[in-house]
Formats: sequence, structure tokens, C-alpha cells
Amino acid sequence: MPSSPQVEALGPLESTATPSSLRQDIVAKAFEAIRSPALAVMLFGSYARGTANSSSDIDVLSLVPRGPRSYSVGSVNVTAYLPAHIERLAQQGSLFILHLLREGIVLSDRHGILSDRLAKYRQPPSYDPLRREILAAASALDAPTDEAVAYGHQLRRLGLFLLRTAVYASAQESRLTTFDIDVIAHHVAPPPVRDILSTPP
Repeated sequence: MPSSPQVEALGPLESTATPSSLRQDIVAKAFEAIRSPALAVMLFGSYARGTANSSSDIDVLSLVPRGPRSYSVGSVNVTAYLPAHIERLAQQGSLFILHLLREGIVLSDRHGILSDRLAKYRQPPSYDPLRREILAAASALDAPTDEAVAYGHQLRRLGLFLLRTAVYASAQESRLTTFDIDVIAHHVAPPPVRDILSTPP
């Protein structure tokens, strides 16, 4: 039985390959938010991309050996994954993995566990299967009035997630290399859709 990857306690001084433009207070907040031992930590989203503003959250991926769960600590959103899950998403050509590869900043990955899993990424031959999944999931948005009232916030978030996913797929087909939703929307979405995409999740 293969041994489990070594789990390290992480701290700001263990950051690696951090661009000089990345504020060290952001790195410190990212590490302070990690609540359980992690195999690797990566910054992604607007702070990694360099487009953050005063209202931006700090998005952090935590690679964990067991019991993954997502949580927020102040302005830091931590999304936890198992190595096997990241590898599976990479092999499936996940847009999230492509986002991490293009714009993520590794803060700690001493044993290369995250890098090895991300390297398994394979570009899908087509995003048509993803679009079919989006359409199937979108049927949940056609809820009866009482359910729409009771679960309006959750339905709105689902709708925005599905719309953004579809737009991200179109952006890749248009060979856009950014995951900045405002830039993508300007290139591939009509004005009414741009307004929707600009709203917070």
C-alpha cells in the first residue's frame, strides 16, 4: 500500500515563486486562512491575475490529504480538493484546472504534488458535452413560484455559475487566454449578458 504524501504545516515564509507584484499581506492572509494541514496552496482569481480591487475576495486553493471542504475566513475563500480530484478534473479538461494553470500562483508545493496533478490537464476536443451539461442543469432554474421564492438566492447563484461557465467555454474556443470575466464578456457576450456577468456571485 503506497504511503500517503507528507503533509506540511504551512506559513508565509514557505511561499515559493511569488511574483514581486503580489502583495505579501495577501500571501500572509492566504496562509492564515488555511485551517488544516495542506499538501499545497495556490492563489487564483483576481489577486493572482493582478486585477483585484478593494472589494475583491482572496481565492485560495488548498490541496488536502483528506476531508476536503470549502470555507471562508474574512475576505479569504478557501476551496479544498483532494489530489485525486484535481487529477480527475485535469484529465477531463476542466475549465477550472485551465484557469489554475494559466493564472494561478503556487504559494507552496514542496513535493510537487499539485504541479504533478495539474500537469495531467488535457484540452477537450470540444466543449459541446459541457454545454449539454449546462443545459441539463439549467432546467433547475425553471422552478415553481413557491420554490423560486424560497430558494431565489441559490437559484440566482446557480444561474450565474452556469452562464459564466458557458461564457468561459466560448472564450476558450475564441482563443482568449484570460479568465477575467469582464474582459471575456466584452469579447464574447452581448451587452445584456455583460451586465449580468458583472454582478457578484
